[in-house]
Amino acid sequence: MKKLFSVLALVMAFAFTVTAQSNTGTLTVNVSDSSGVIPGATVVVKDEQTGRERTLTTTNEGSVTLPQLDVGRYTVTVTAAGRKKAVYTGVKIDVAQTATLTAVLEAGDISEVVEVTAGADIINSSNGEISTTVTTRQIQELPLNGRNPLSLIGLQAGTSSNGATNTVINGQRTSFTNITRDGLNVQDNFIRSNATDFIPDRPNVDDVGEFTITTQNAGPEAGYGASQVQLVTPRGSNEFHGAAFIYNRNSKFASNTFFNNFNGIKRPFLNRNQFGGRLGGPILKNRLFFFGSYEGFRLRQSANVTRTVLRPNAKNGIFTYLDGSGNTQTLNIFTAQQTGGPAITGIDSVILSRILANLPNGNNPTVGDGRNTIGYSFSQKQNQDREAITTRFDYDINSKNTVNGVYSWRKENLLRPDVDNGGFSDIPFGFQVARTYTTNVAWRFTPAANFTNEFRVANQLSRPAFDRNNKPTNFFLSLPLISSPESTFERQGRNTSIWNMANNAVYTWGNHSIKFGGQIAWYRINPFGPPAFANSTIPTLTLGTNVNTPTLANNATNFPNGIAAGQLAIGNSLLALLGGIVSSQSQSFNVTSKTSGFVPNVLPNRRLHFENYSWYIGDSWRINQNFTLNYGVRHEIYTPVSEPSGLALEPVIGSKPDILSAILDPNGTYNFVGTNVGDNRMFKPDKNNIAPNISFAWSPDFGGFLGKLFPGNGKTVLRGGWSINYVNDEFVRAADNALSGNQGLTQGVSQINLNGRLSSFTPSLTAPAFQVPRTYAQNNALASNFGTVFAIDPNLEIPGLMQWNFGVTRELPWKMALEVRYVGNKSDNLVRGLDFNQVKLPAAYLADFAIAVNNCIAQGATLPGTASPLQKCTSAAYNPSIPGSQPLNYFNAQLAGGLLTNATVLGFIRNPTPADLAILYAQNLIGNARNEFLPNPNTGVVDLLTNASRSQYHSMQAELRRRFSGGVYFQLNYTWAKALTDSAGVGQTRFDPLIDNNNRRLEYAVADFNTEHVVNFNGIYELPFGKGRKWLDQGGIVDAVLGGWQFSSIIRFSTGAPITITDPRGTLNRAARSGRQTAFSTLTNEQISALIGVYRTPCGVFWINPQVININQAALSSGNCSQLFVGATGRAANGFDPSALPFSGQVFFNVAPGQTGNMVRNAWNGPIYFNWDASLMKNFRITEKIRFQVRAEAFNVLNRANFFVGVFPGTGNVNSTSFGRINTTFDPRIVQFVGRIEF
Repeated sequence: MKKLFSVLALVMAFAFTVTAQSNTGTLTVNVSDSSGVIPGATVVVKDEQTGRERTLTTTNEGSVTLPQLDVGRYTVTVTAAGRKKAVYTGVKIDVAQTATLTAVLEAGDISEVVEVTAGADIINSSNGEISTTVTTRQIQELPLNGRNPLSLIGLQAGTSSNGATNTVINGQRTSFTNITRDGLNVQDNFIRSNATDFIPDRPNVDDVGEFTITTQNAGPEAGYGASQVQLVTPRGSNEFHGAAFIYNRNSKFASNTFFNNFNGIKRPFLNRNQFGGRLGGPILKNRLFFFGSYEGFRLRQSANVTRTVLRPNAKNGIFTYLDGSGNTQTLNIFTAQQTGGPAITGIDSVILSRILANLPNGNNPTVGDGRNTIGYSFSQKQNQDREAITTRFDYDINSKNTVNGVYSWRKENLLRPDVDNGGFSDIPFGFQVARTYTTNVAWRFTPAANFTNEFRVANQLSRPAFDRNNKPTNFFLSLPLISSPESTFERQGRNTSIWNMANNAVYTWGNHSIKFGGQIAWYRINPFGPPAFANSTIPTLTLGTNVNTPTLANNATNFPNGIAAGQLAIGNSLLALLGGIVSSQSQSFNVTSKTSGFVPNVLPNRRLHFENYSWYIGDSWRINQNFTLNYGVRHEIYTPVSEPSGLALEPVIGSKPDILSAILDPNGTYNFVGTNVGDNRMFKPDKNNIAPNISFAWSPDFGGFLGKLFPGNGKTVLRGGWSINYVNDEFVRAADNALSGNQGLTQGVSQINLNGRLSSFTPSLTAPAFQVPRTYAQNNALASNFGTVFAIDPNLEIPGLMQWNFGVTRELPWKMALEVRYVGNKSDNLVRGLDFNQVKLPAAYLADFAIAVNNCIAQGATLPGTASPLQKCTSAAYNPSIPGSQPLNYFNAQLAGGLLTNATVLGFIRNPTPADLAILYAQNLIGNARNEFLPNPNTGVVDLLTNASRSQYHSMQAELRRRFSGGVYFQLNYTWAKALTDSAGVGQTRFDPLIDNNNRRLEYAVADFNTEHVVNFNGIYELPFGKGRKWLDQGGIVDAVLGGWQFSSIIRFSTGAPITITDPRGTLNRAARSGRQTAFSTLTNEQISALIGVYRTPCGVFWINPQVININQAALSSGNCSQLFVGATGRAANGFDPSALPFSGQVFFNVAPGQTGNMVRNAWNGPIYFNWDASLMKNFRITEKIRFQVRAEAFNVLNRANFFVGVFPGTGNVNSTSFGRINTTFDPRIVQFVGRIEF
């Protein structure tokens, strides 16, 4: 015992160094004969790739455990006195897995040898982890669109990918998954909302040897996530092995989308090639090995783009309009009478050279006003190029020391038509570049047979950036009427660096395998680019007219038969555009240090730092050969996110008792980050994250009936576990978003009502005065009386997740196993951003609002016209001469009468949305509105990032799997699950305000990412013909034609994404906080469920019976689609008029003022998803060691239209004219051709 603790103390001192984990596996060998266990047996384990050997002796329980074995196949030789030698070949060791080999020796002379081909474990008898290893063969031979092995994560039980959100595992937020490669976290650690679907490392099928997915209860050595995905780079061996490949996907062989066909749109062009090769082998036999791979990626596709340009007459100053009689007229704006001065008499020279010279002629008359502007439709390239290089070296220095190193390099270049909406070239202005570099070195030291230690140092540097392909001009132009031929995009991106140092040790002591270690991870993230609320750092000149500029005179000389106001505005816009009238200028200024003041022409450049320290200790106690108990603990310490330069503003707590009191204080102030907790930190360190872990695996030996149902000898295993895990739940991005919302380090300056001319105008904005500390009231004034106070809870915690599972595994004949298990988890401290400045609606205000609506109806009834009285209304004020009109005491006393003839105010009354009207009054400083409606009257929003969300998950998971044997492999699983939460948790900022802060339970419902039922299948089948196969076992022409065929498939069936029927108007809270507000219905959930399905009609596809929508049902039935809205609104609610009668078939209604809906969020599922991907492969044997392989792969073989609704689409809004419609499907059939040479 003293020796044990001495070794532990020594290694822990060395290891006190959370993302890096071991990339090795463990082997347990149980030795017995007919009389029982055999202690003292000799076990020799030999790496079949490198020849490296390790020798151990079994314990008194007849067992031996070998940790930290490289992934691969091993030969295990077992000898004992008086028994025959047993040799087991092909024993498979998987990453982060424990393989168990049961060696049963026969009596006899030791010189006699019994040889057995072992293969891989089919059941786990070592621990309670729920994990699956995806093998090299699955990665390389299953049909994978894009050659991304991570897509195989979605084939595991408990995973969910419903199209509405990124892939989640066991009902956890996507950020809860930790993906490592060779022990180093390789995810995007700035934005983690897509953590399971995208990683900057960009793995491909030829540079990943295998990977293990642990969906539940990973051991204490695994941190930084609740589920783990551990990838391993292939190793070299004593023989040279390699491949060369090309994969091609071409739109010529693909199908068009369902809705493209429906709308008569041709199939878009696409051509994608992925090519490269890999090679591994010895440099020094049995000592030094290498592996290298290269993949090139070339995607050629285009995006359809439509811009707006001037018609030829308009380019020359000829304005075309409809006069008061409806006749088309023209006016030369340069010779027309103008008010103000000086008059515009010709085209500005800057406009001529920079704009008109680069403006093409239009070709799309469906865009524009039909007289002065027209659309220009064309294709822009959306190409993508990528290079990926991966290398690995392994050096066996001697029997006790090995070193390995991995280096990878990724380069991407993408053309991005979506980055900037300007330009008319086929090459878009915007592009994206990304560079990722990874270095990973490990040293494994085995001083004794029962002790091994691995020390690892690794770094990943990722540099994605968005930029423009032309140099910025001296000033940007904001143009009326048309799309600009110039770019106004400013460079942005980030540099993310992770340094990791880790030490993992395993000490075997009797029946105990004790693992311990520590890890340090340094995260350095440098985002740069303009904040969302800021103007451009380059001066922006806006062309337009105002009270000081010349405008077209609205008189009989210019417009003999009159002109509508809207058309006159177009004419003035044309005058401003061609005349180069500068009506305003704006520019954003930024600080570069706490003392720099505002500096022009520099972008914000933030530095975000944090560290993660952890240590762990765990024991795998093999009580006997039938029962193993695993227990351990991990301690995680997260330092707070800091900005070393202090360049962020935070609300100051000061003398206030807590952060909530501080942010609701009207006299509150901002100061540089670190004022509250010190050291430029955004919150306090979180040090008390203790993560226990316990699991068991029991192979019972029942008698009687149970023995027949659950046979012994290791063929039945009962497993279970419980653990707590701590996760990075958008640790950086959420905090960065919070403090970036506080203005003061970036400030825009503008001048309005100018009367300049481009040809002679020089931008001349002066940097504003810089002041920190600053008050809430100052920022509120800068933001048009609706400022932001965004704080981070100084006691913000790292979210923890409690997990548990129990299941039974039964080995079946034909190399199969069946496992059934219950899996659950819960969390009560998830990260969420809330707005505590929820609009207050006093009872007196709501009473007067109802009176104002009735007054509006009464007044509208006195006006002529066929519209409803509420829509005709021009005043909601009290009018004693109108019957039914009532006085408005509250509006008069607190809101200066309420401006009840103002068009904007009337819009909110007609809606009717009292919360939005209250915000309008507050923002425009009407009466006492700010004090009446806002908890903090000196700002618009009061946001707090804190631990304010919870979740739970329950599921039944069943899996049937067959180990590859006899040319057949498959995995089939089914998950029945329910994930519940009160926050979506899918956005990268984790800002998810409540509809009602006083009723948090209102939000608790099925999660957006919940998928109730999922069935997954993947399999490989070698056709039994040709040389070495069951039938026609011969070479020559027979084998060339009939041999070497293989078929593989991936099948997924699932329920659709959850659906919510919403009324997102500002009835109880303002509309910006009511996006998830449900509508009102008199039906039960079951009755609504009966209405939901897929309804194909001549006028489109609906996810709900169109009978409940206010459309022309006769036109729908006859296919007269242009008449759908004749006499109908297209909505599922009866408009906004509470006096209107329901339409025939109506079952959904608007929420009443001051209330929220009565329907349940996410209560129904969208259309069922079914997809079948398949690959047909033929191997041509060139020599014994070289083969040529061709494949045809089809994704969505049946070309099934998998309709997609989503979680909160516009089509779920009862007030949307597209309510109930389906406009999107998952991918149609895609065909890929593959050629490979393997040797």
